[in-house]
Amino acid sequence: MIKNTDLYINTASAQLKEKLMELKKKGTKIILITASHVDYTELLMKVGYGESWRDYFDLVCCRAKKPGFFSHPAHSRPFFCWDKESSSYGVEAIELCEGQTFLEGHWTAVDRWIKVNGDKPGRVAYVGDSF
Repeated sequence: MIKNTDLYINTASAQLKEKLMELKKKGTKIILITASHVDYTELLMKVGYGESWRDYFDLVCCRAKKPGFFSHPAHSRPFFCWDKESSSYGVEAIELCEGQTFLEGHWTAVDRWIKVNGDKPGRVAYVGDSF
């Protein structure tokens, strides 16, 4: 797949990219939550959205291990900061912040982050492959 990404990965349309940026400019928080590992997510997103793919997202959460991300007790599901230099789990995240990649975690931490950082807390749409 890495050698033939064009065969397996669709690129995001210009309209989708424009819509995401329009939503961000209006204060909507765009969050990528995936069960995929960081390396695989990086590959998919770079091919799909380009080198600056992170510009479209306020938070990036990988290895979410859905559906546990939504269903397990919050205290049993901390977020960890991804250590890019060592390509490994870093320390447990005390709070979520833009510009970092987080691993695992629980939806309640994302909900808290949205309530603190969102212009319109409580208005969230989830689009994904499991819920």
